[in-house]
Order: sequence, then structure tokens, then C-alpha cells
Amino acid sequence: MLELNDLHARLFARGALADGSVDLAFLSTDWLAEAQASGLIQDLRPYLARAPIADFPQAWSPSLVRLADFAGGFWGLPYHDGPECLIYRKDLLQEAGLEVPATWEAFHAAARRLHAPDQGQYGTALALFPDGHNGFYDFCIHVWSRGGEPFDARGRPQLCSPQAEAALDFLRRLARDEAALAPGARELDSVKRGCCSVRARSP
Repeated sequence: MLELNDLHARLFARGALADGSVDLAFLSTDWLAEAQASGLIQDLRPYLARAPIADFPQAWSPSLVRLADFAGGFWGLPYHDGPECLIYRKDLLQEAGLEVPATWEAFHAAARRLHAPDQGQYGTALALFPDGHNGFYDFCIHVWSRGGEPFDARGRPQLCSPQAEAALDFLRRLARDEAALAPGARELDSVKRGCCSVRARSP
């Protein structure tokens, strides 16, 4: 198994997509345009016409299908969606006499209350590995949860909206709060962040 960045290096920089050693590959949606522009992947439309998938694309989230549909072709099959949810440790909240946070400020306060590094317990963790998407996904969730949109109807970034500013302000405060956050956030991608929560007592 390869880490995400190692997988990108193997597929693109070391040529596994071009040299025939890979027939079928996981490609992050972020990589599809790069792979298509370099001629490294095939248009799937002819294959889908010969062997249709039941309820495709109607049963798939339009946001997933749209990302693979460009340049006159269809360049990858979506394999999962990413619904936003808050995953928390009910037992730790109950032990501390805390309710499940209903606001981000309550979440931050609960994280500070539960933070006990000497016991291997952290208030929360962030995936801030600087690869261009981990922190951005969290940012989008915070914009959406405040009623905003990261992009306008024409796909232009809306980074100066009140919701975007509030989201960034909150994430900056949380990322700097050593009394709430597990250490090493800049080394954690989303997968390692999930493992951090599983291994440690981190809500």
C-alpha cells in the first residue's frame, strides 16, 4: 500500500500510468485533469456504452460525475461520496459531562476540556498536511456549515465572504490552540488524521 503522495509520484513522475505496469488505478479527482492532459488515461464513454452500469449516472451525486466529465470525455468512475458529518467519542463527552457540540464554538470548548496529552488524549486533530487539499476540504466544510459556498455559480472562489472569513478564522484559531489540538497537524493527511482518532483517545 502506498501513501497518497507516493502513489502520485509512482503513477506520474515514475511513469506507471504510461509504461503499461498499471491497467486500472485509483486516481484522486484532483489528478484527473493532469492525467487526461498528459494522455495517460482513456475516455470511458465507449466502455460505458458497451457495458452500461445500472442507474449510472443518475444514481450518482452530480458533483462527483461532473468532476470526471470534461474535455469531451468521461475520465474516471466515482467510487465514493464525502458526506459531511461530525464523528465524536460519545464516551469521552459523557465522562466529562459534556453535550454533543451543536456549534463550532462549543466544539472548540469541548476540545479544550477533553485535551489531556499526558493521558494520550487530545481534544481534536486536524489534517493540515500541505498538499493542497486536506486543509481545503476542512475549510469547505466550515464554509458550508456557516451557510456559505466556497465557489460562486461560475466556479470562481468566494474567499472574502463573511462565511469564508469566519471559517478561516475558526480554523486558524483551532490550528494554533495547543490546549485543544493533537500535535503534528502539518504531518497529518486525512487518512492519518482518521488513524490518529482511532489510536488515541481523540474525539
